[in-house]
Amino acid sequence: MPQISIIVPVYNAEIFLPQCIESLLSQSFKDIEIILVNDGSTDTSLDICNNYAKLDTRIIILSKENEGLAQARRSGIMKATADYITFIDSDDFYEPDYCEKMYYYIKKSDADLVECDYFILSEDSKREHWIYSSDMELNVDEFHEKVVRKTIVNGSEACVVWNKMYKKGYVLSAVKDYGDSPLEDYVFNTQYYTMTERYVYIHQCLTNYRQVPTSLSRKCNLQTYEILKRSESIKVDCLEKMGLVLHSDQSESAEWFVNYTKSFLMQFLLTDNAHSDAFLLKVLMDDLLRQECAKITQDNEFARLITSGQIKKAASLLKNNAWLTKEKIKIVSIIKRVINQCNYVIDITPIGREKNVG
Repeated sequence: MPQISIIVPVYNAEIFLPQCIESLLSQSFKDIEIILVNDGSTDTSLDICNNYAKLDTRIIILSKENEGLAQARRSGIMKATADYITFIDSDDFYEPDYCEKMYYYIKKSDADLVECDYFILSEDSKREHWIYSSDMELNVDEFHEKVVRKTIVNGSEACVVWNKMYKKGYVLSAVKDYGDSPLEDYVFNTQYYTMTERYVYIHQCLTNYRQVPTSLSRKCNLQTYEILKRSESIKVDCLEKMGLVLHSDQSESAEWFVNYTKSFLMQFLLTDNAHSDAFLLKVLMDDLLRQECAKITQDNEFARLITSGQIKKAASLLKNNAWLTKEKIKIVSIIKRVINQCNYVIDITPIGREKNVG
């Protein structure tokens, strides 16, 4: 039986999929199984998977109807035979020693969860991303304080699954809802964290995340808001299980929900959708949004407007912010063109968490 199951959801990934699979086959740690979950691809992705499976018996292929990333991961987990599970998206790739180091630390510390730094790749840059500046091993109380409050409660750090190693038994016990886009990672980790008592952080970039532009209009609809509400309900239940019920936890959690909702609505407005007014009013009058806004009215103008029932003013505030954002995007685009013409390179990465590496 392999020591690690690597689960790779695959959907129309023919451009980057070969690099992803090659990075798995090239791992210095060999005792792995690679579960490629073809989620109803309509391009040549399945052919690519089959060709690699002929070359290496560690590759297992699952083919299913398209249901989305979350359900593809779930199918992979049900198929996995190893005690430890890790994930990678089909347009990303591991560093050669990813499995070796993640497995070493999860075994050495008898950890329930191991997390590492990662590279962020875009069209014209590669930069390191980290949360902490050194390796760390945390007990359950330290984990709640340093990790859960930062990623789940206030959302100041991205909560992803593709830079972590999990215990399969804990996944099966804790994760009952695999979520939906765009919050499947957040929902998965929220539930898993309820069983995490020992956590290890590796201050090394061991995987590569590729930033790929996505369609804003595809994600901004009432169904997405319902997903957000369901995610909030799951979070509240899980925070209670972890004993994170302080007033500060509740207010920061509410602020995350309200700010995420604002961001979601701003993205919708930036698409110039013809039905923006009706859509805005439907969301802004939602009971859960009003309840969460009531917890943070002191320092949040948007929350004050919602709580006091001034829905049209809240909508106007969002529209004004959307207009300003569009203007800023235009200005940034002009500046970038000027910089490119002058061959200047400007690094505006926040100090301490990311830096350009090439």
